[in-house]
Amino acid sequence: MLSMAGILGLDIAVDLANHHGGPQTFVVSRDAQRNLGSPCSIRYGRVVEDTAPLYDDGAIICDDDGISIRWYYLWGHKKISYAEIRSAMTFPLRPLRGKWRIWGSGDLMHWYNLDIRRSGKALGIELDIGGRVRPCITPDDTDAVIRIITEHSAIDPNAG
Repeated sequence: MLSMAGILGLDIAVDLANHHGGPQTFVVSRDAQRNLGSPCSIRYGRVVEDTAPLYDDGAIICDDDGISIRWYYLWGHKKISYAEIRSAMTFPLRPLRGKWRIWGSGDLMHWYNLDIRRSGKALGIELDIGGRVRPCITPDDTDAVIRIITEHSAIDPNAG
């Protein structure tokens, strides 16, 4: 990593506290960010620009790479790239279809991330990513998330 920093001419602060097989955090210094012209960090051995998410309501994050569903698993989030999404369909939340489900699945086909505010929402989005289980999300602004998915994936908005 030091050789890459030397090649790029960047000052890099490295946090190796979790060096036993866990992820390492590499942060590009503010001076180097000014030289590059934007906030950036090192991910997977390369310098990437940090951009603000397109949508973030605390549970669902849409960025240029895909959708992050916070608290999808008991231990963390699920990242779905836009290329994985075969379809995205809105559906009304009803008592037997997710309205009162805080987290998990009732039919082993649809999986809901942890959302304690779901009972107060009217619509959900079912994502078909090719597997048996379909993630179901309940963003605060379903129209914005559907628009972002349509713009960033190969889904035909007029289909279905």
